[in-house]
Amino acid sequence: IYNALDPENEEKKLPASTTISNTALQGGGSEVVFIRLTGATGQYGIVSVSGLSSAVTKTITIEQTGVVHE
Repeated sequence: IYNALDPENEEKKLPASTTISNTALQGGGSEVVFIRLTGATGQYGIVSVSGLSSAVTKTITIEQTGVVHE
């Protein structure tokens, strides 16, 4: 179970030039939390990511098992 105060949480920051759009995650949230050891998540779905200096948008798929792919 996720605990926001757990000191072992790891937050990954993206560069300021990164834009996240078209988020469609299970449950309608905007965050994905992976379960330690298994990597599974209840917040699976798709997220589109692009950079300010690039016209390219990548769609990232997050599987319920925790597998992430483009």
